[in-house]
Amino acid sequence: MGNVIKRTTLMVRDMERSLVFFRDILGAKIWFDRPFTLDGGGLPIGKKGDKLRLCIIQFDHDEIGMIGLMEFLDPVMPAPEVSYDLGYGNPVFVVVAEDAQAIYDKASAAGFKTRGEPKEWSTTGAKGETKHFLSTFLWDNDGHFFECNQVTKIDAPE
Repeated sequence: MGNVIKRTTLMVRDMERSLVFFRDILGAKIWFDRPFTLDGGGLPIGKKGDKLRLCIIQFDHDEIGMIGLMEFLDPVMPAPEVSYDLGYGNPVFVVVAEDAQAIYDKASAAGFKTRGEPKEWSTTGAKGETKHFLSTFLWDNDGHFFECNQVTKIDAPE
């Protein structure tokens, strides 16, 4: 087996608010939730002895789509102002959604930023099929962008 990216870890400002987004709106489960202390040798952030909280969340697969959420607890790391710009160095998280409208409704009710009402669109898939989607576009409380796509129909290639 070659190299595999196991998960992505995001720095978060407020773990509890992040868990509202990932658990309550996107439907993830908490797989791991523990404090830990930096040893000063691995991550290029913080210093030896800094205390963190790491939550790893899991979606409906045992290995794919796990996301770590890391918050500095002691000392609290100053955070820049949240930016909702998408540019170099900013990932787009693509979610296979069962109900894009429900995600939008929950996110809006909880005060998370969206790009507006869910949108219908279509594209040609890798095998030439036409995929139709209902999608919700939104940000978590730290400015990470999510595209939540619900497949509504697939037309066979012509």
